[in-house]
Amino acid sequence: MSSVTLNGAARCLGGCAGLSSRLQFALRPHRCRTGMSTWQKRTAGSESPSKSNHSREEDLAKSVLEAEGNGRRLNAVTASAEETVSPGPQITFPPSAQWKPDAVHRRPKVSKVGTAPRLDTKPGHVGNPELRGLRYDDFAKRRSRDVSVSAERREGSEILFGVAPCSLAFTQLRRQAFQLFVNVKRSHRVEVQAICQRAREVGVPMRQVPRKVLDRLCEGRVHQGVCLEVTPLDYVDYDRYSLADTEDSQPRDRPALWLALEDILDPMNMGALLRSAYFLGADRVLTSQQKSCSLTPTVSKASAGTLEVMSVYRTSNLPHALKMKAAQGWRIAGTVGVSTEAVQTPVLPCSEFEWNANTILVLGNEGFGLSDDVTSLCHVMLTVPAGRHLHPGIESLNVSVAAGILLHCISNKRTKG
Repeated sequence: MSSVTLNGAARCLGGCAGLSSRLQFALRPHRCRTGMSTWQKRTAGSESPSKSNHSREEDLAKSVLEAEGNGRRLNAVTASAEETVSPGPQITFPPSAQWKPDAVHRRPKVSKVGTAPRLDTKPGHVGNPELRGLRYDDFAKRRSRDVSVSAERREGSEILFGVAPCSLAFTQLRRQAFQLFVNVKRSHRVEVQAICQRAREVGVPMRQVPRKVLDRLCEGRVHQGVCLEVTPLDYVDYDRYSLADTEDSQPRDRPALWLALEDILDPMNMGALLRSAYFLGADRVLTSQQKSCSLTPTVSKASAGTLEVMSVYRTSNLPHALKMKAAQGWRIAGTVGVSTEAVQTPVLPCSEFEWNANTILVLGNEGFGLSDDVTSLCHVMLTVPAGRHLHPGIESLNVSVAAGILLHCISNKRTKG
């Protein structure tokens, strides 16, 4: 039997049982506090006083019997209805599907219609293709497995990184190259393809590797998708070649200009100094040997590859080298901050100095400037005028920025002369 029939029979049985109980309760004589039923009170007031108590009791018994007969007939009807409805197949439900009247049934959460699923949940994801193209390293759509690529290196080699240093290393051939590493995601770039083509021409093996391998090779620095294993570059020993200075090839129509650096420690500053010196026309860069940084791949990257083109000289005794050049008629120009007073040496703004002779521009350490030994050899101290009132502690420029300004003044005067 269907669930609809079962539910209807249950409602019919419940209704009949409830009706029977109500009728029996309604027909049951109610008694008040005086011990007399309600029906007796009503009949006592309506009947004449001449009627005897015996007749009233007979009427009451008759009414009770009639009510009991109606109750028995109603119970018989209820029993016949229960026998008529035959029990159907028992339907069992799992406990989780049974209805619990005390439990709170909530609607399941339904996702909103029209919301697009997130295609990428990586941190720093950029959805705009144009902005993603401007990023330095693109995220892949799917996170690739960490492929461990063995990058065996030769003893004594170093990893040159960046497009400009690697490209100029192949062009100048001042280093011996062993193997080229290219990011698989960057091999389509024109400059990277040019480097790969040059590597094939000179017989350097090339390997396409994931980005993580390049990050490990260059220790997390900006590699632009290219790394090259090469031999290191070192300074040129100035003390050995100082006797051949007069044989240097230089233009006859303008004085020579050297840039001397004393105790430059930061490789980023060293790279920026080399880049400015090359761009603004310095003929030679000479550094002190004791406390100057090495010519690492970081210096080459900061110089935008200038280290691969320009030789950098080093002397074990910078004051002695300057004294020897001064004896040959060269002018030694030191640098000083705005608030520093040079002792027994004239201080001039860089724009007022006349560049009419071979000159060596000397810059000192990032924190302490020029030493007393070098300062005593300078013919003049140059300064860069400030454009405003300076607070204490920020009265000087970065050494690479100051070198760029001073070298620009020099090159400008040399061009006009």
